[in-house]
Parts: sequence; structure tokens; C-alpha cells
Amino acid sequence: MKRSVQLILIVFVCFLIFNGAAKRYEPWGNAEKGFILTYHPEAGTKFTIVSSGTSEIVIDQMGTEVVVNVEGKGEDSYEVISVNNETGITFELEYKERSDNVESPAGSASTDYSEIVGKKVKFVVSLLGKASSFEGFENLPEIKTALGETTNKDQYILGAKAAFPMLPEKAVKFGDTWTEIDEQEIPASGGKFKIVSNSTYKLIEEAKKDGFECVKIEVTSTATTTGSGETQGMSFTLEREANTTEIIYFAYKKGMYLSREGSSKQEGIVNFESLGMEMPQEITGKSSVIVKFIEK
Repeated sequence: MKRSVQLILIVFVCFLIFNGAAKRYEPWGNAEKGFILTYHPEAGTKFTIVSSGTSEIVIDQMGTEVVVNVEGKGEDSYEVISVNNETGITFELEYKERSDNVESPAGSASTDYSEIVGKKVKFVVSLLGKASSFEGFENLPEIKTALGETTNKDQYILGAKAAFPMLPEKAVKFGDTWTEIDEQEIPASGGKFKIVSNSTYKLIEEAKKDGFECVKIEVTSTATTTGSGETQGMSFTLEREANTTEIIYFAYKKGMYLSREGSSKQEGIVNFESLGMEMPQEITGKSSVIVKFIEK
């Protein structure tokens, strides 16, 4: 009899543990109760993020229209090193092949990214997408791009942050929105730029993508860039405003997004005070980001 009671207790405890586990792993919700969206890939998960984008830059040089076309591609590998519900997810990022090509009236140019290929860094991402604890970024090489800009530690960190869109702090239903306000200062040759962005996310609908159950998120963003710099020995100031729209497919049970598709339009003025010359700019672009999981 005593043994039977013990067996019943064991079964009862196992039932409680099972139900506790079910509740623990059912935070994603549904359309009626709302979805709790978090990044929660398992430790050991590996995936690549493949990105591509095109931009058309139209510059008004004292009444003459100059058009510059830019096409870029990149691929990076990620591995989940550890997962902690309090501190977040530790990722190892390995930079893979990337390229950008510039076509302008002055001719063609491309960036040599060979120095960055194979370099690895680590950083932590909270369950809601806030990146921190950047390790190894200070050792990455500075690279001069085909557009004359320099990619350094600050740009690499911005790229890592941008890889994880912000998720809501509470359960959301279709039609609900949440916002993200961000402010960054980026050192530049001869000065620095301040970027202030405001993004609104909206949960749209459920969808199936690549065999995963997803929610579709629409993002609209505005960003202003102000600051000063130097190019070819000439100082300039810059004012620019950007408007961006993006669609994200987030696999809520997997704990990671699968794709991001966006378009943007930027308008601004570059002012060379020493020359008494203002150069209006208009930049339109399209971008695509695809996540590919690597089977264990």
C-alpha cells in the first residue's frame, strides 16, 4: 500500500512538472489571448543572415543631376553560445563574404572586404532585442568603402544592434503597436553624426513561412541625421531625414525572425560652407534580409 501511494505521488509530481513545462513553453499565445514575442533560440542553434540591398543616390551639384547606384550583399554566421532568461542570449558572430559595388559618372568602384572575412566577435541580445556586452569589436579592421566612408568599431556595433529588431514588452494582439526610440552618435572623419530614430511596430496577421508558424510585423520608421565631417580635405555639414517601411516575418515558436523586406527614402542637404555650395540629396533604397537555419 505504501509503495502504491509513493507511485501515485511520483505520477502526480511528474504531472505537475509536465504542466509547469507546458506553461513555461506556451508563452507565444494566440490571436485571442495575444502573442508574447521573444528571442529564444536554443543554445547551439546556428544560422546565417544573408542581406542584400540597392540604393540610388541623386545629387544636385549646382543644377547638374548626378546619379550614383550602389548594390551591396553580405552574409554572416551566428551561433547561440548560451541562453539566460535574465541576462539574454550570447551570440558568436562570424563575418563572411560581403561586397558592394558603386556605379557613378566617374566610373565603377567596389570595396575590398577581405580583411573582415573570418573575424569573430561576441555580444549579448536580451529576449526583447536589446544588444549589449560587445566583445572583440575593437579588434576588427577599419575598412574604407567604395563611397569613401570608413567602417570601424562603431559601425560594426551598429550593424550588430540593427540585426535584432525590438520586440514588445507585453502580449500583443493583431492591430497592436509598440515603439522604439533610439539615439546614436557616430564618429566620422573630421567630425561626428547624430542619428535619432523613431520606429513604430504593428502586429498585422499570422502567416506560414518556410514551414514555420509566424506573425507578420509592419515597421514604419523616421530618422534624422545631423552632423559634420570632412571629405577630400573639405569640411561639410549634413542634414538628412529618412522614412523607412519594413515587413518582418517572426517565427514566434522558434524565437527568431525569418525575413525582413524594406524600402526607404532619404532627403537631405550637404553644405560645403567654405565653397558656399549646398548639395541636395535624395536616396531611395530597398533591402532584404533572410535567416537560414543550419541543421544540427
